[in-house]
Amino acid sequence: MVHNIYIKCNTCGTPIRLRIQLDGSIYRYDLPIHVCCPNPNCGDEFDCHFNHKQGILPKWFVASEEETPNYIISYSPQLPISSDIKYGVGQTFMLTPFLALGILYTPPKVSHFGAYMQTILKEVYPYRTLLKELIPILKKRNVMAFQKKMMKIMELENNKRDLSSIKECHDAYTDFVESLRRSFSSPEYESNASGGVLEKCIHSIHSHSKEEIQALMDVVKRTTNIQKWKEDAMRYLGSFLEHSEKYYPVMFFIQVGDITIPHAIDFMIDTIDVDSVHVDFSKSFNLLNDMLLLPVGLCNMDLTEDFNIFPNATTGMKGINGLSEFAKLPDGLKIEKLSDYGVIEKYLANCFNSHVRNGIAHDNTIFYTDTQMVEYYYKMNDNETYEDYRLIDVAIMTFVNTLHVMEMFVLLNTISKKL
Repeated sequence: MVHNIYIKCNTCGTPIRLRIQLDGSIYRYDLPIHVCCPNPNCGDEFDCHFNHKQGILPKWFVASEEETPNYIISYSPQLPISSDIKYGVGQTFMLTPFLALGILYTPPKVSHFGAYMQTILKEVYPYRTLLKELIPILKKRNVMAFQKKMMKIMELENNKRDLSSIKECHDAYTDFVESLRRSFSSPEYESNASGGVLEKCIHSIHSHSKEEIQALMDVVKRTTNIQKWKEDAMRYLGSFLEHSEKYYPVMFFIQVGDITIPHAIDFMIDTIDVDSVHVDFSKSFNLLNDMLLLPVGLCNMDLTEDFNIFPNATTGMKGINGLSEFAKLPDGLKIEKLSDYGVIEKYLANCFNSHVRNGIAHDNTIFYTDTQMVEYYYKMNDNETYEDYRLIDVAIMTFVNTLHVMEMFVLLNTISKKL
């Protein structure tokens, strides 16, 4: 089912019929709708919100009754939109996002995603500000205030426990991060992008001596300030969770296991704008990049019994003697050297993309609102060489990298318990 609302472009006044896919989100939060005017002579962008209490958009977005909409825009707060139903010009019939996805994916998978989203709305969305709110409490080392704040989520997970020290508070915070990771994850994600590495890392921590783990951490600490990294990660994860509903259409791909970059189908997203995605991508990429030595070293220990010995030592890592030497490589070359490193290559996939990061850092990107393609000019002072991706694929990269940041956070806490 869809809900039809008549709006008009703030700039050119083009009448538009906005078709909103009905789902549980409508009754939970004000839908963030980022609209690009489909009029080719305009293309202006504007934000509007579907208010769940009033059930309507603000009056100044409603087109007059005398006007016949020139365009139909199909919108969903939870589902990706394929480009062939994104805009309808003079059309009287369009598939809903749900039915369109049912053609591309098996209907049970699409239906399963709906059930998954109901769980997210019930068990995650109500606590979307909690990570951010806990940070100042941890800084003040207020154990009682922390426990009071955490009580509801601990009760939800049947994990209620008394906290008596700031260390236990940090452990509880990490448990919450791990709980969020599991909620946002899926068996397909675990097997395709995460499980192999995370499982090997945890195994290495538990199966190797304190001295071996400490030696690895000594190398990591020479390149990264661990305490600052954890504080930066907490701030980023808190901010990300606070607006995570903007990534709900991206979660569809995580749940169905389609984390292909770029997608062969032209998918689009209206819940988040390009600037917001770029901010999140840069922060998640840099956090993962700063902690990359940790999963690489732990996987080395699992596969070769020595964090300095790479399983691809005779191929990609040929000529690189140890983790410290690997750490000195430029970011792009690190990715290239890891390109035949089994589980790590699978872990980073195409989401850990230095070209996208560089294009954003150089402030040299071009976004095309009609196709939602983004060009990333990743070479300094070079306005010809670029890679391009759709906005929703960059959002998928961001989401996967964010899950990896959560995993690094959990690994660091697991190591601190070991040491």
